[in-house]
Amino acid sequence: MKLGFTLPIVGPAIGSAAGLSAFCRELEDLGYDTLWVGDRLVTPVDMDST
Repeated sequence: MKLGFTLPIVGPAIGSAAGLSAFCRELEDLGYDTLWVGDRLVTPVDMDST
């Protein structure tokens, strides 16, 4: 089974290039196979309205 992780859009993990790099390396060390990145920074509160 392959595991993926969605990159958070806020928080200390992505506050800097060094933080993002360390975050991704840690995921790889934990056995994650893929990293997903959202294409929108803002999403509707009610997803059914879209």
